[in-house]
Amino acid sequence: MFNDRAYHDTYYVVAHGHWLASLALATLLVVAVIVAVHRLTPGPRLRQLARLAGAGYLLGLVLTLLHVAVAWWLLDPRIFLEAPHWLGWINRISTVAGVIMSLAIGLCLAILLSAVWHRFTRPKT
Repeated sequence: MFNDRAYHDTYYVVAHGHWLASLALATLLVVAVIVAVHRLTPGPRLRQLARLAGAGYLLGLVLTLLHVAVAWWLLDPRIFLEAPHWLGWINRISTVAGVIMSLAIGLCLAILLSAVWHRFTRPKT
């Protein structure tokens, strides 16, 4: 009939592609907001907040990718069979990274709305 492994591999490849595409889209969104804020606002306060949001997003991105790389290259795969608590730690780090990235994206959107608001409500000279 059908090979279950072929289905599993196909789902894995599609899920991995969607994960990378969404990560790339979120990164593009953060960079676009930072550039837009630097062009829209003359004051330093929103620019500093935009840099803070970018740094938070970068921290989350590094935490997301770094722990997977460390687990993949430095740890022996048999350690996960002998001590499965390592998988729990990897999942916890990934969860913290996702929360940091989500907060940074939310801050970016709030900063962008504030920059647009200040751009259109300031008096014309």
